[in-house]
Amino acid sequence: MKSNNVTFIYKSGRKSRLSSNQEFPKEFFYGYHQFLKNFKNVNLIEYNEKVNIIFKVIFKVIRKLSGLPIYSEKLLSIKNIKILIKTDYLILTNQNIGYSMMFLSRFLKLFGKINTTVFIMGVLDLSENESSKKKLFNKYLFSKNENIIFLSHNEKKFAEKLYPKYCEKFYFLPFPVDLSFWNTKNTVADSGKILFLGNDLNRNYDLLKLIPQQIPEEQFVYITERISPKEVSLVNLELINGSWNDSTLSDLQIKEIYSNAKLVVLPLHNSIQPSGQSVALQAMSMNIPVLISKTDGFWDSDKFINEENIIFIDSNDSDVWVHAIEKILKDINLRKKISEEAKKIVNSEYDLETFYRNLLKILIN
Repeated sequence: MKSNNVTFIYKSGRKSRLSSNQEFPKEFFYGYHQFLKNFKNVNLIEYNEKVNIIFKVIFKVIRKLSGLPIYSEKLLSIKNIKILIKTDYLILTNQNIGYSMMFLSRFLKLFGKINTTVFIMGVLDLSENESSKKKLFNKYLFSKNENIIFLSHNEKKFAEKLYPKYCEKFYFLPFPVDLSFWNTKNTVADSGKILFLGNDLNRNYDLLKLIPQQIPEEQFVYITERISPKEVSLVNLELINGSWNDSTLSDLQIKEIYSNAKLVVLPLHNSIQPSGQSVALQAMSMNIPVLISKTDGFWDSDKFINEENIIFIDSNDSDVWVHAIEKILKDINLRKKISEEAKKIVNSEYDLETFYRNLLKILIN
């Protein structure tokens, strides 16, 4: 397999990091750097913002009719087609890219066998009431790609119930963390701020606005584009507008913010998406205890136990969150135990090399 061509497709944010002189974490590359070390031909494609106007109009109509994020026009270029025609193993790093590649994949099959892997996170409807239109597209997505990798064990099990015909293609592979980047000499801190990071719609932003109001003696830092200073103005809350894709903050700046945090909070709406996964793992790698909502999409419930290596909160009541925060802040021994046990499991189960080896096994299965 070492002589095969491997191609990764991402939405954005990777090329800018590769061309920068700054250090950056590699988990959001989904094993790209490990493939570079072991394979001769490894390619990287990102969504192109400069698109053909005709394709733009066509796929805008398709998005409206399908209700799905199909952005095929951002992948259609002569350069990309030349790369894809020669590709043996194609890795699509989220389901939106999977949808966007559906039409192009049919064309590529004309040039020979191409093995396609799609990473899935939150594609299913938790109510089991998916529209017939979405079910049709999901069946197509699952049937036309060789490997479907879920980042949440629970979502995989849910998919097996909804789409039993494709079970043999379904795999669970938890998201990794770059331990060489997200590391610190700091131990659990008595001082520091309470940190939140994230922009996806499954974060509970209404709850996040309430928590600092109820603990005025604590300092909070939120890195998000979803809350503006107009919505909430508190002396103990610092709002930083930030997004991974546009690199508003550098990765090193985010690491510095982590190093000054004593707690990470991740209030979530219930969904099947493994929301908060990367932030939680980064925090754990940095010796910071994590408080997170217990949702149906939590990525690996077998490995994480409440008050052993994480704090699960099964409520969207701000009083419950405030009580949990105050409790853990008063108990330094509990915080030390949770952060130590969390770091152990991250080191043993969620490093990039383990992720790469498991991904490779799936590809050559």
